Amino acid sequence: MSAIPKIHNAKSYILRVRTGIHPIRDFCMNDCEVPKDAVAFSYVNVGKKSDSTFSKEVNAFFNKTGQIIEHVFKTNNIIKRKHTYEYPKQGVRIINYFADVGYKISSEVQKIRKKVVNGVEYPVQLLTKRINYLKDKENNPVLEIIFTHFPHIKESKSHSKRVARAVVVERKGQKVLTDFQKSGFNGSFDISKHDKFLLFRLLGLDTDEGLKALTEWFLKTKHIFRLNLLVIPRSLAVAKNSEGEFSVVERKISYSPILNEKSPLHIVNAVAHEVEHAYQYSQIGRLGRGRSSYETEAYRQLGDLKLDEISEATKYAEARFNYPIIKPGEDLSKNQAYLTNYLEVKAREAAKKAEEKYMHSNIQNYLFFDLAYS
Repeated sequence: MSAIPKIHNAKSYILRVRTGIHPIRDFCMNDCEVPKDAVAFSYVNVGKKSDSTFSKEVNAFFNKTGQIIEHVFKTNNIIKRKHTYEYPKQGVRIINYFADVGYKISSEVQKIRKKVVNGVEYPVQLLTKRINYLKDKENNPVLEIIFTHFPHIKESKSHSKRVARAVVVERKGQKVLTDFQKSGFNGSFDISKHDKFLLFRLLGLDTDEGLKALTEWFLKTKHIFRLNLLVIPRSLAVAKNSEGEFSVVERKISYSPILNEKSPLHIVNAVAHEVEHAYQYSQIGRLGRGRSSYETEAYRQLGDLKLDEISEATKYAEARFNYPIIKPGEDLSKNQAYLTNYLEVKAREAAKKAEEKYMHSNIQNYLFFDLAYS
């Protein structure tokens, strides 16, 4: 990747300064915050031939492996935009946002599939996913998601590419897929609209938007969305021996940043597991044995349990009473008291069922989104 973004209409600009890559200790601009993982930087200053007072500046920051982690763009000494770069298992994710208000403009993921011939890697296919962050007439958030797939990079002409476009709007706090169009897809390599998980596949479960939307959808299927649990997609407070946590006291579900590096199927498992815990504690509350505001709120909003729910909820309450103390950093795979606790047993069962549903909701989409490009 080039350290300096392409400047459009280059003939009207003049290059004033262009440095090489320098150690971060030499960086001396007080108006530009240095990313925490930066070990080196470069700088470019460009002016206009027709206006001696005009300037555009670009700072590029690099991590210890030489990858770009941030671009900062200034116009006439004012920081306007930033690009941050993340590196999932394959490809790169570029997030573009207004620096002054922190509002995201777009994010783009670029993934290249390669093959090895005689020990040399060759790019074969290219997939890009771009999310444009927009607003509707009522100033509600709108996401425009565009997939562009080039089956053969050497033949990347307009007639050979496949394009899928989706529009997602936020209604009553939930994301809803309102439009989906595609061109160039055919045969076994296609995207089907007939998939209840299509929204989450389009958003991407390795994104904050996708992880949050899937969690809220599972909460809705368990009829506890109205209890207003806070969902935190990336929390450094999650224990190191866990990928996700449900806190009945703080009324939230949090996920560790390491979950973003897992497969979509793994993420579905983790989300369903934590949502099941939220459901279990709501049932304890409805049983009348709640200890927290979340449980009492569940009783207030959802009412008494049905007769056929009482036995299961009683088991939940007993399992909570006997729940083992977990030590920080403990290997939970060796903690039999944890593994055999009824709350955990049922949460794992629910997570496994969710995996099956996600995989078989539409096998064609699963193969395209989750196997071919994850």
